[in-house]
Amino acid sequence: MNEAIFFWLAPSVLAIFTLVFVAVAISQPEHLSARWAAAGFAVALVALLADTAREPDNLILMACATALHWVALGLISTAYVVRKGGRLPRRYVGIVAATGLAVLLHTTFVERDPALGSANANLIGAAIQAGALPVLLRRSRSIIDRILAGTVIFAASCYFLRGVLFLPRDAAEIDAAAGFWSLYNLTFYLTTGALALIGGIILLLGIGSDLIERHSRASGTDHLTGIANLRAFEGWIGTEGTRAGFAAVLLVDLDHFKAINDRFGHETGDRALIAAAGVLDRMVGGEGRVARIGGEEFAVLLYPDGQRRPSQVAEDIRAGLAGLEIAGIPGGLTGSVGVVPIGDASLRQALRAADQAVYAAKREGRNRVMSVDAPSGSLPATDRPLAAE
Repeated sequence: MNEAIFFWLAPSVLAIFTLVFVAVAISQPEHLSARWAAAGFAVALVALLADTAREPDNLILMACATALHWVALGLISTAYVVRKGGRLPRRYVGIVAATGLAVLLHTTFVERDPALGSANANLIGAAIQAGALPVLLRRSRSIIDRILAGTVIFAASCYFLRGVLFLPRDAAEIDAAAGFWSLYNLTFYLTTGALALIGGIILLLGIGSDLIERHSRASGTDHLTGIANLRAFEGWIGTEGTRAGFAAVLLVDLDHFKAINDRFGHETGDRALIAAAGVLDRMVGGEGRVARIGGEEFAVLLYPDGQRRPSQVAEDIRAGLAGLEIAGIPGGLTGSVGVVPIGDASLRQALRAADQAVYAAKREGRNRVMSVDAPSGSLPATDRPLAAE
């Protein structure tokens, strides 16, 4: 097969993803990661074309292509971390950039050593990509996030190994080795094209997942559990927090949920949330409405004509949660439930009272129902962080 096909693989992939991310950035201007990705793939394309067109002994053009390649890696890495609400560490980027440029100038104008220049280009490329890993690893929740983090680890490893390949060699030794540069260039273009293809696809999938989640929030549906979300719940209680035809408020907070995420991982935590939402939906049935209003916090609004007392619905929910068997969580799952009849109070006053009831249930040992009387209009709000319980 003609080697030219392989040498044009990487530029073709970069050109396609440049156009795709430009289209995404135009159609979804609020998605900043698409802008960074479009810029990164465009600069990478220019760098690769410049490197392809240069003469083998043109070290100045090689240096320019190398610098552009680093800029492209920085832009694409920024796209990865911006999507997760983070950024590349500035001091780290500054140190890596200064080191790379110093070595680049030395190898181009002093040593005039293409082997050392290639080692520097790849090792700095690995370091740039490694700068994105703390954010990606710390904030990876979905399988797409984990695949993207794995792709960055693999890409940084490829760059590192390509750089190490040159370190024990000098230019004369490499030039004397028949076909070395041809084999290296072929490997470089193949791996660069493959990494660009994988990284671009995974980033597109991540952006698509983000858009679906955003649409779910806007439509009033929690993207993870499929039940109503906070936006829908706020609509139910109204801007004035009036009773709106509801008889009681239940707040349910899963016990030790932060510890579950920390010990068993966010994927296991997500399964627990989905299972818990299913329990609430089944136990409430047609007697009220259920919403997920926080990380591990759920709210229930009960109608006045239900067949069960609010305290009985709350106990059914507690027992249903305690009876769950979730793979990866030894001992299962429990929840603390606060129950407040609305009476003559507003829904917002009842919610504050239910929040305090949940707090009281946790202080009493968790995995229990705590009921309080109808709240008065002067009931103060609590500032406790339920997510930490």
